[in-house]
Amino acid sequence: MPHETRTRHTFIVSDSLQTVLPDVAPRPLNEAIPLTGFAGETVSFQLAYLPPTTTTLGQLSSLRIEIGA
Repeated sequence: MPHETRTRHTFIVSDSLQTVLPDVAPRPLNEAIPLTGFAGETVSFQLAYLPPTTTTLGQLSSLRIEIGA
């Protein structure tokens, strides 16, 4: 299977049980199914980061990520 070529940073919100592998984009969270929880309950998901495609890791630029609620 050919690898996907990316020219920019890509982020995918995925289900907490989805397997995330380094060379395959995970299945995105289904927007038709709301992510909900009761007060005090932990709600889980994954944010998968896919960097631009490069031939070596040394070619990647630095990236700072801040996530808040």
